Amino acid sequence: MKKKWLCLIFSLGLVVQSGFAQEKTLKMWYDEPSDDWMKSLPIGNGRLSGMVFGGIEKDNIAFNEITLWSGQPDPEQEKPFGKEAWRNIQQMFLDGKLEEGNALASEKLVGVRNSFGTHVPFGDIELTFKQGNGAVESYIRSLDLARGVASVTYQQGGVTYTREYFCSNPANVLVVRLSASEKGKQHLEVGLNPLRKSVVTTEGDAVSFSGQVDFPTFGPGGVNFYGKVKVLAEGGTIRQNKESLSVENADEVVLIADLRTDFVPGDMKEMVLSTVDNAGKKGVETLKQEHEADFSRLFNRVALSLGTAKNDIATDERLKLLKEGNNDPDLIALFCQYGRYLLISSSRENSPLPANLQGIWNDNLACNMEWS
Repeated sequence: MKKKWLCLIFSLGLVVQSGFAQEKTLKMWYDEPSDDWMKSLPIGNGRLSGMVFGGIEKDNIAFNEITLWSGQPDPEQEKPFGKEAWRNIQQMFLDGKLEEGNALASEKLVGVRNSFGTHVPFGDIELTFKQGNGAVESYIRSLDLARGVASVTYQQGGVTYTREYFCSNPANVLVVRLSASEKGKQHLEVGLNPLRKSVVTTEGDAVSFSGQVDFPTFGPGGVNFYGKVKVLAEGGTIRQNKESLSVENADEVVLIADLRTDFVPGDMKEMVLSTVDNAGKKGVETLKQEHEADFSRLFNRVALSLGTAKNDIATDERLKLLKEGNNDPDLIALFCQYGRYLLISSSRENSPLPANLQGIWNDNLACNMEWS
């Protein structure tokens, strides 16, 4: 009997280590856009992050980077304390001088109460669509956990519109792809809604922004940052505005975005320009294929089945039914896999910082909590 169990455990270990395709599609999906940050769909590559709202007339992608922090080093924070000082405190306790020992320990071993700042969000990439006000049908907003891709599809005026969103670790950029079932149907404005003080400019096919984090709630100081959103249009035209770009009559539009800070040594502007340009040269199909191969390599190491999938019911409706007492063990399995998805998306081996309490996503409330 022991040998049989050992063989079973060893076999399971081989499956987990080698990786395998998921038996069923692992998707969270909804039949309407998000009206709140908490209902949006998270994407990330361990450094960059996005929250996808999926609106019809206006779509917001909450954009951020893991090293976007306020605060600064404090030379007064560190208290010198060596082994001799420790021996003095130890000896007081050994000699029965408990009050004196406690007083010295409280003075020497307790850190200075001070804040080193907090992680803050940059703000939103805003897409304002000008495709008419016709009735919207068959709207689906979804997140494919195994592929690491969020998407939106709907029909309007007889045209099927599709959007795809992902954060690529291999290319180190956030990508948005806008397409339609008919050519020349992409009409939109690409802009920003920064939550940080920023200088926003346009040049050619890109919107650039720069600034310094200023969040005095938890002390002075903050990193400098620079970012760029490159707009590639197949067909149609791109027109520069003061702080945004207008795209008209395009067949397909691809956005490639990056954001860096001077927390990491090096020329942050040069890194952004190089990363965005290199990603643009690869093309969206290659970017997507490389991203999916990289993400699924990690995600597909674990499969979990607890029952029959109810993929025909929207995820928020399934959660509502579960709260009402209906049995849905597959939703529990999906929730478990969602936790893995979030960890893979927020903490990778090449991340410049570990994940925060909220991962790499920040709703501008997380940085205003008392524990910050």
